[in-house]
Amino acid sequence: MAAIVSDNARNMVTGLSIPGYDDIKVEQHESFDNEIEELDTESEDDQSVDLHLSDCLPKHARCFAHTLQLVVKDGLKDCSPHLKTVITKASNIVSFVRKSIIASEILEDYKRLQAANATRWNSQLHMICSVLNVPELELDKIDCKTKLSSYERKLLSELCTILEPFDKATVLVQGEKTVTASLPIPVTLGLKHQLKLISVDYNCKMIKSLKSSVEERLFQFVEDEAYILASFLDPRFKTRWCETEQIDQCLAVVKDKLSQVPTSSEPPCDQNSPPCKRAKNDDLFSFMPDQSLESSGIFISSEIDEKTPFVLV
Repeated sequence: MAAIVSDNARNMVTGLSIPGYDDIKVEQHESFDNEIEELDTESEDDQSVDLHLSDCLPKHARCFAHTLQLVVKDGLKDCSPHLKTVITKASNIVSFVRKSIIASEILEDYKRLQAANATRWNSQLHMICSVLNVPELELDKIDCKTKLSSYERKLLSELCTILEPFDKATVLVQGEKTVTASLPIPVTLGLKHQLKLISVDYNCKMIKSLKSSVEERLFQFVEDEAYILASFLDPRFKTRWCETEQIDQCLAVVKDKLSQVPTSSEPPCDQNSPPCKRAKNDDLFSFMPDQSLESSGIFISSEIDEKTPFVLV
């Protein structure tokens, strides 16, 4: 099972809209920086599908990390105008301190204030957190025209609380040295659970927008067979993320895939493989029932079907 993964920018999606790839709906606002111009639509004749090519080409999949960024962007669109102003004030303070030698010396006992950038949404969150980590009295010592009141700092603190699960999810799914295909489903369900908990204390329009965007944008991954199999076969998750009625369905899919794998009379390899590590950010996966993880490879033959010689390490 293979796929070509790209972000949601129009030029990337259009570039892969060739015979053999699934058609993917492109929304005009999906590019994060909004700098990609709309491309001309193709004629109906150019959109004809070559069935022979479709059999050998991998499908086109959207990048989960980039889609997650779009979810946060949807939420920030619906935050209150006053909060947007406060975020701008925090950014102005950071810019002033980073350019002023005197201000930097006053705050030298604290971590350097972090600047936001346009390509990573959580850089803005880290910027806000770096400002909040400096006591209000210390910030008042610098000669900056922009000041944050106690109430405004409270608003920023609440924003950090709301977006913290999304920051953890973003860091988790952007692993460069590990396979992350098993994470989109548990992360999506974890975010849905965290938003439900947060909405008890912060029932605002931004929360509602985040909930709606998670359902609209991220649940396409929850229904994707490739991600279902990846999560189901990951020793950290197994069936812990499934609803009871989903388990039999997942088992059927796994058995069907395993039946297509050539059997071998050779004994399973890597019997002494290192123990599988628990998924990080346990609070993000707190919706899952607690379950001890095996310290060695997991024999699918004993967990799914004793007649199927297959091992997951």
